[in-house]
Parts: sequence; C-alpha cells; structure tokens
Amino acid sequence: MFPAFAGTEIAATLREADPGELRGAADFLARITAAATEADARLAREGRAR
Repeated sequence: MFPAFAGTEIAATLREADPGELRGAADFLARITAAATEADARLAREGRAR
C-alpha cells in the first residue's frame, strides 16, 4: 500500500514542480551517478572492489 501512496505523492510533486528546479535536480543526480560510477571503476582497477 505504501508504494502506491508514495508514487501518487511523488507524481503530484513532480507535476507541481518548477521545470528549472527539476532540471537542476536531474543534473545533480547525473553528476552524483557519474561520480559513483567512476569511484567504482577506480576501486575495481585498484583491486579494492567488494
């Protein structure tokens, strides 16, 4: 039940959000994802991956 409720709330928030704010958030998440991907690759190259 919670996922359905949370999904509805998230959808409403996205519909009401300023497009510029959403682009900023998406850009930030893309940079964080790229940094995590690079860190994971570096650890794998150094033989320190989990």
